[in-house]
Amino acid sequence: MRTLRRAAQRGEEGFTLIETALTVLIMAIVLACAFPTVPLFFGEQTSIQNTFGAVDQLVLASETVTRFVHEAVDNSPGGLVSPFVSASANAVTFTANTGIAGAPEEVVVQVANGAGGTRTFGMSLYPATSGSCPPAGAGCTYTGGADNTVLINYLTNGTGGSPVFSYLLQGGESCAGPPPGAAPTTLASALTSGSHYTSVSVNGLTSPVSVGDSVYLGSGPYAQLLTATAATTAGAGTKVITVSSFTASTGYPVTTTGVYDNAWGLVPNTVPTTLSGTVSGSVTALPVHALGSAVAVGDQVVVGTGATTQTFTVKTAEPALQTTIPVNTVAANATYNANTEVYDSSCSNTQLSQITAVSLNLQATKTPGGQPTGYQSQAYLLSPTYNTSVG
Repeated sequence: MRTLRRAAQRGEEGFTLIETALTVLIMAIVLACAFPTVPLFFGEQTSIQNTFGAVDQLVLASETVTRFVHEAVDNSPGGLVSPFVSASANAVTFTANTGIAGAPEEVVVQVANGAGGTRTFGMSLYPATSGSCPPAGAGCTYTGGADNTVLINYLTNGTGGSPVFSYLLQGGESCAGPPPGAAPTTLASALTSGSHYTSVSVNGLTSPVSVGDSVYLGSGPYAQLLTATAATTAGAGTKVITVSSFTASTGYPVTTTGVYDNAWGLVPNTVPTTLSGTVSGSVTALPVHALGSAVAVGDQVVVGTGATTQTFTVKTAEPALQTTIPVNTVAANATYNANTEVYDSSCSNTQLSQITAVSLNLQATKTPGGQPTGYQSQAYLLSPTYNTSVG
C-alpha cells in the first residue's frame, strides 16, 4: 500500500526544471539547424513552379504554331507558289487552313518587344477579304483586323545570335536561323582564281575531318563545296585537307576565308556579301561589296560570326549588286574589317517555295529575370496545295 502511494506521488510531481530546460535546449538546437533550410526550401519550390510554368507556355506555343504550319496552304492555285509570304530568323508569315471554308487565313508568328525591354512571342490571324479567294477571286488578300494572341510573355532568345526560327528546305538545306560560329579554320595560304586543287592548305583544325565529309570553302556567291578524300585529325599541326578536285571561282585571301566542315556545324546556304570597309561604333549604313541577292525592308542582317555577331534591321529595300545597306543605328561591340561576312537571315523568294518544315527554338521564363527554360520542335508542312473546298 505504501509503495502504491509513493508511485502516485511521483506521477503527480511531473518533469523537473532541469528536464524541461534540457528539452527546450534540444528543441532550440534542432530548430536552429533547420531554420536556414526553410528559405531554401521555399526558394526551390518557387523555382520549380516557375520552371513548370515556363515549360507549359513553351509547349503550348510550340503546339499552336505546329498546328498552323501543318495546315499551311498556298492561297493562289494554278501552280503552287508557296504558303509562305516571308520567313526570317524571328518572324514568319504564311497562309493556312484554319477551318474557314474556302478562305485560308494569314498567320503571322513573330518576336516582339515587350514592356521593360523584354521580348514576347505572339501570333496574329488575318481573315481573307470577302470574295478575294478562289474560285471567285484570283488570290486571297488580307486587309482586315487581326486576332492577336501572345503565346509567351518573357521570351529570352529571339535575337540575331539566338533566333527562334530556321527552315528546312527541299534537299536538306536550311535558311534563316543563326549564323554559324567562327569557322573551324581558315586558309594558311592564298588560293588564286582559276587554279585546280586537290588539297586545301588550312590553319590548325579544331575538329577532325572524315573521308566523305562535305567541306565548304569561303562563303557567299563564291563558296565552294568540296568532298574530303582523306581523314585528318584535329590539332595545330594539321595544315592540309585532301579534297576532291575543284576550280576556285575567285581568289580566296588568307585568314579571312573560312573553311567549314559541315559535319561540325551548319553553314549558311548563301551569304549575300562581305564588308568592303571597316565598320566600328555607331553606323546607319553598312559598306558592302556588291550584294549577291536583294534585301527587303525589315530583313535582319547579321554581321560577323561567333561572339562578335551584330544584328541590323534593313531600313530600305535594296536590289542585288548594291554597295550599301541602310540599317538601323547599332553600336558595334567589335571592329569589323573588310571581308567580314554579312548574312541576310531572311529566306529568299526562291527558298520560300522550297520550305518543307519550320524549326522552332524557344527559350523563356515564367517571370522576368528567371532561369530560362528551352524547348525545340520541328513542324512539317502536310498538304500545302490550295483546296477550294476547305481553303
